Amino acid sequence: MFKLLFLTHTGTGQPPAALFIARQLIQDADLEDRIEAESARIEDCKGEPLCEEGKNALEAAGFPVTPEVPIPLEWKTYDNYNLILLVDNPDNSALFNTMGGDVDNKIHLLSEYAGFEGDIENPYEEGTFAGAIKASEAACKGLIDQLSSWMK
Repeated sequence: MFKLLFLTHTGTGQPPAALFIARQLIQDADLEDRIEAESARIEDCKGEPLCEEGKNALEAAGFPVTPEVPIPLEWKTYDNYNLILLVDNPDNSALFNTMGGDVDNKIHLLSEYAGFEGDIENPYEEGTFAGAIKASEAACKGLIDQLSSWMK
């Protein structure tokens, strides 16, 4: 099983929209038996399910949302996943202090898979859910297409 981990936006304990988008695209590609996606929170805060506004925006875009809470990021997290995807802030010291670095080159910005280098907008700060969903969908499509071609 190839395991993906999506890290929450900086400052939040809610799963990113990308988690739910990736799950739907994995299902659409008939790869549920080969790829698994979860989320973790970087911040030392209480995790919580995606807020109602985010849930409504994702569901309106055709992506089902479950009421799960991101797991806390721990030292062992790095070894438990094949690919760790950041939606923002690749320089977050908590990320590397918690996992001890990226010796196997598993940690990437999600936006790389959409063809740009940068953050997926944070709807809890300066962005919108529509913008976060649009960028996350483009990136997740690129990611799942790449993984699908490797697995076939």
